[in-house]
Amino acid sequence: MHQTFEYSTQLVETIMDNTDDGIILFSPVFDQQNEIVDLKYIFVNRAAEILIGIDREALLEKTILNTYTTHNFSNLFEAYKQAYLSEKEYRKEKYFTEDGLQKWYNISAKRCESVLLVTFNDISGFMALINEKSRSESLYRTLIRSLPHAEVALVDEKLNLLLSDGAALKAFGHQQKLQEKTNLVDILSAEEKEEVLPVLKACLKGKTKKLEMERESALYRLHFIPVKDDEHRIFAVLIVSEDIGIFNFSNDELRNKIYELENANESLEQFAYVASHDLQEPLRKIRAFGDRLQSKYQEQLDETAQDYINRMQNAAGRMQKLIDDLLKYSRVGRFQDPFQEVNLDELFSNIIEHLEERINDNHARVEVKTLPTVLGDVSTLEQLFTNLLTNALKFKKADQAPLIKVWSENVHEEGEARHQIYLQDNGIGFDEKYLDKIFNIFQRLHGRNAYEGTGIGLAICRKITEMHGGSISATAKLGEGATFIVTLPVISK
Repeated sequence: MHQTFEYSTQLVETIMDNTDDGIILFSPVFDQQNEIVDLKYIFVNRAAEILIGIDREALLEKTILNTYTTHNFSNLFEAYKQAYLSEKEYRKEKYFTEDGLQKWYNISAKRCESVLLVTFNDISGFMALINEKSRSESLYRTLIRSLPHAEVALVDEKLNLLLSDGAALKAFGHQQKLQEKTNLVDILSAEEKEEVLPVLKACLKGKTKKLEMERESALYRLHFIPVKDDEHRIFAVLIVSEDIGIFNFSNDELRNKIYELENANESLEQFAYVASHDLQEPLRKIRAFGDRLQSKYQEQLDETAQDYINRMQNAAGRMQKLIDDLLKYSRVGRFQDPFQEVNLDELFSNIIEHLEERINDNHARVEVKTLPTVLGDVSTLEQLFTNLLTNALKFKKADQAPLIKVWSENVHEEGEARHQIYLQDNGIGFDEKYLDKIFNIFQRLHGRNAYEGTGIGLAICRKITEMHGGSISATAKLGEGATFIVTLPVISK
């Protein structure tokens, strides 16, 4: 009988020693009044030894209060004591900085017969993810609140307000910011419901809408934009309201407003650059902790958990690319050197050399005829034509090697001589009804799974050409390729 008991005890200790959770057994220490004054270590498993970083042989025969003397652990002792006396389970997520730990633990303590069983595990990685998510959401809300004169609302499919940061929607007659969960139906007049609700319903079906509303001699333009999740399902509508009464101002008032707008735009560009740059650090941590979860705990996670982590990593990767492209977009024109003469023949030679590996991988051929010299910024012009060449390689036909032709001609627009640089490909092309959209930021004609990208590249191209006093347009046919036309001024003699 004694051997059987001894064998059972050894078996239980072996099992506890081979679990990933830290396990500690405490025996209460009583004083003469039969009050619990301390807790004595009587068993520490291997995982607990690793998690707290103290040799378990050194802990055995010691007590919790003479091992740790900090306020943090004295509070924990009181919690353990109450769990023992009440026989109710104690659960807590707790952060420790003692002895250089700096870790989050998920702790459970429960009385078992005459001992206290404490189990715990390290959840620092998960808490870091939650913290970074909270910081990212806070940064996003700060960005919305800081937009000069912006009036923003985000509503769900039931028209409940999801986001209340930013200015109030004065177009609906509300001077103060609206509380989250407010339903738009409750704040619209009968006339406004008749006008706005059909627009919202159309937007929830995927259409972008605009609407003008007049209130108390002020004129507002409302933009209704569908918002999609990672599965391309529409889950909300973004409503952006702008005061367009400026067009009724006098010339002096108009000039002042334009000056204010230019200053606001400059401030917004600077803020967008700083905000996008600050988003990089929490995103790097999210990806790093995701990598740790995959490498360290992959065998312990089921397929669903692994799928969630893969989705998180993919979403973080897309966010990283989006932030990088936003930074590129915000940088255009911000640190502009004086314009100089740029030989486009030399520029294209450098671009083709830089893209040589990608061109070879796609079995592409690039034919460049003699190009002019223009006045401009070398780095941004290189970025412009690199984007266009990269797009021509990306949107290729599956069964045909890319052929890209580049040439130029001189034209006269409104009595002024201009260079037109043509970049023609034999790729998949697009329907010209989307021509007005493709140069707008975040506009994509294809699903993310079909072609990579963030929808910012052509917006950058347009911003660069406008910075150079030029323009960009395109002609195309679906399935028959596209031709992009960059128009730049001729150097004055």
